[in-house]
Amino acid sequence: MWKKTGEGVRKVQTKKVLSALVGACIVGLLLAGCGGSGGATNASMAAPASNSSGQGAIPSAHQAAASSNGAGSGQKASSSGQYAPQYLAKSLQVTMDVQDTSRSASFLQQWVEQDDSQATSDGTDYEQVGDNQYNVTLTFLIDSSHYDQVESYLRDYAGQKGNTLISLKETVQDETSDYVDAQSTLTNLRAEQQRLLTFMNEAQNMSDALSIEQQLTQVEGQIDQIEGQLNALKSQTTFYTVTIILQPVGSAPPPPAQSSPWSVIPVWQGAWSAVVNVWHVLATLIVWLLAFSVYIVPIGIIAWLVRKKVWRRTRLPRFMPAMPASMAQPKDGETD
Repeated sequence: MWKKTGEGVRKVQTKKVLSALVGACIVGLLLAGCGGSGGATNASMAAPASNSSGQGAIPSAHQAAASSNGAGSGQKASSSGQYAPQYLAKSLQVTMDVQDTSRSASFLQQWVEQDDSQATSDGTDYEQVGDNQYNVTLTFLIDSSHYDQVESYLRDYAGQKGNTLISLKETVQDETSDYVDAQSTLTNLRAEQQRLLTFMNEAQNMSDALSIEQQLTQVEGQIDQIEGQLNALKSQTTFYTVTIILQPVGSAPPPPAQSSPWSVIPVWQGAWSAVVNVWHVLATLIVWLLAFSVYIVPIGIIAWLVRKKVWRRTRLPRFMPAMPASMAQPKDGETD
């Protein structure tokens, strides 16, 4: 009886302990949540207080400005690296049919010179294709800043009344890599030049000075070559070539020649020309034989003599040695 009562008391006490522990855990979780929210609220309230006091807000503003400036400079650097200037060499060729090529050529030349004061003529070509009809080719070097305007004007001019645009071809070549490589090489060569000049001033004997001067001459020659290359690239990327080809309206290639009727005259002329050619070949051969007769005649004579000697030998009887008397047979009526 007492044992059952003790076990019941223990179970009740155990349940109370577990309930107390669970309750303590729940209270702790609630307090932790309230503390976090309170800390956040205190932090949010502390920021306006510092702003209102006028102290502590200035450093944060400077930091924000510095960070924004740093970010902006980084973006500009990346953008400048990504959108680096390109050095392009362009050429344009426009072909059109016009009513009067000479008048159009004069008009276009005057317009280009007025539109671009830096434009220069690179050649003019007139080719006659008929009575008072010419194919005119104009070549200009146009400043890159006026290139688009010139192209647009030529396109519009070719579409005016009486004019027809035949073709418009534009060629673009990127010279950026060559330009950058040449600049980098030039910078290195100039640094090498300064280093050699310093060594020249510090040279102690004549042999060292001569060796350094030789190296300096080679470096200066390379510098002149790279500078010439850079100037050529700069000229190609600063002034673009524009070629204008003007053709008279209705100009067409001549029709193919029609075959003429058969006649004996051209046949005779062809046969006689063949005979003359054969005679030319024979005459040439005779001249060559005469020229080489200095070798052919002596060789022929030697061959004839050798052949004659061999022929005589074959005609003569062969030599037979005489028989001894003891071996000769006795004649009839003779005895030994």
